[in-house]
Amino acid sequence: MFSTSEVSPKTRTARVILQRPPVNALNTELFEKLVAVIKDLEERKFRGFVLTSGSPKIFCAGLDITELCNPSEEKLKRFWKASQTLWKTLYSTPLITIAAINGHALAGGCVIALSCDHSIMVKSGGFIGLNETLLGVSPPKWVYSVLVNACGIHKAEHALKTGKLFSPQEALEYDIVNELVDSSDLLPKAEEVMNMWLTIPDFSFTKTKLSMRKPFVDDFISHQEQDLKNAVGNLNSARHLVSVIEDEKKGTARVILQRPPVNALNLELLGKLTTVIKDLEERKFRGFILASDSPKVFCSGLDINELYKPPEEKLKVYWKAFQTFWKTLYATPLITIAAVNGHAPAGGCVLVLSCDHSIMVKSGGFTGLNETLLGFNAPKWVQSPLVNACGIHKAEHALKISTLFSPQAALENNIVNELVESPSDLLPKAEEVMNKFLAIPVFSFTRTKLSMRKPFVDDLISYQEQDTEDVVGTLLKEETQNVIGKYLEGLKRKKK
Repeated sequence: MFSTSEVSPKTRTARVILQRPPVNALNTELFEKLVAVIKDLEERKFRGFVLTSGSPKIFCAGLDITELCNPSEEKLKRFWKASQTLWKTLYSTPLITIAAINGHALAGGCVIALSCDHSIMVKSGGFIGLNETLLGVSPPKWVYSVLVNACGIHKAEHALKTGKLFSPQEALEYDIVNELVDSSDLLPKAEEVMNMWLTIPDFSFTKTKLSMRKPFVDDFISHQEQDLKNAVGNLNSARHLVSVIEDEKKGTARVILQRPPVNALNLELLGKLTTVIKDLEERKFRGFILASDSPKVFCSGLDINELYKPPEEKLKVYWKAFQTFWKTLYATPLITIAAVNGHAPAGGCVLVLSCDHSIMVKSGGFTGLNETLLGFNAPKWVQSPLVNACGIHKAEHALKISTLFSPQAALENNIVNELVESPSDLLPKAEEVMNKFLAIPVFSFTRTKLSMRKPFVDDLISYQEQDTEDVVGTLLKEETQNVIGKYLEGLKRKKK
């Protein structure tokens, strides 16, 4: 989990090294052990410590997402209470705290860095920031307050809303870190800074620090129980969006859509899927299987509620998130296998077509691009995967009349690559196909894939802003809204 070493008996300082491979993700145990280490150093009258990482490229990846995947409520409460306790302990400790950031410091990792007295980051050290919104979670006041204190309300608000991750240079300019160094200079610089802080009289340092920080801790304590309730509710909502089951030995994962009842792609789900793919890329995984937790639906496509009478700016943000997700999925160097257990219309079909290989259950519902039934036409970049699959003539016909293909028809039109007899055969077949892809050398697979796909992504990038304006303009037209409204009313009647 971590190691501590006494740097100097004379100065009573220590080095605390995070050692929870592969990315120092913060689980309940790590939270609690870090609190115990800090309290132990306080009791032994140490003056301070340097906090760093044993991972070569990551300081701390933030909260351990696996702790949020279908835990009991009590387990989730213990997890969040442990995170609260670590922040209170670290933020208000009288010890001098220096963060030596050697790599990525995401979400909770950024909170740790911002809660230290001084932070030093490697110039080539990855990214840092509070990207919770991309995971479908709104950070609570005590989490975002440390960012507000660093760079001011206006900049912090913008960064929080967009889930911005800062480069080391940007982090320095925004006062998120205090200085940058070359990799080999990180720990020597941290010790140099520690020695500088040690020249300040202990009592004046402690009084100044606590006078500045205690009001934030006291404010947090005053609403700690409400924060716990809010966080559990927030995390309960977010945790159902996506579940990631990793096979570290193979370097593969199962990414499971979990947004009941039909995995409709809302803003939060698009953001989380984008983040999951980028995280797997950064951690050098080889590929993933995209599957569904819903028994009869793979993905129903875009969340129609996001398209019905939204503010124009909100709709632009939503459409851009869809563009970003598609670019990420379509051009990822990872091997992507779609395990299609049920219906995959519209945006769900886009997911299927954007993967490297797709397998569908023979009785698995329908798939296709049926946007014209909702009163708008699929844009060029949405059409292109279907055109690539079955040719211009067949694609044009299907797009005009919103054809939804049966599994057999989808196979015949190259929308899916193969069929399996039953849902029980789906994931075993997907793993079998993944193993075949894994036998291909990484570099040749990646070069071939990107040489085929990059032109389509580059084409979208060339007109991305215009595409947003065109789509938003079409969706906000009265006739389009009327069609969407009638469609939603039809869904409500079916539920009754």
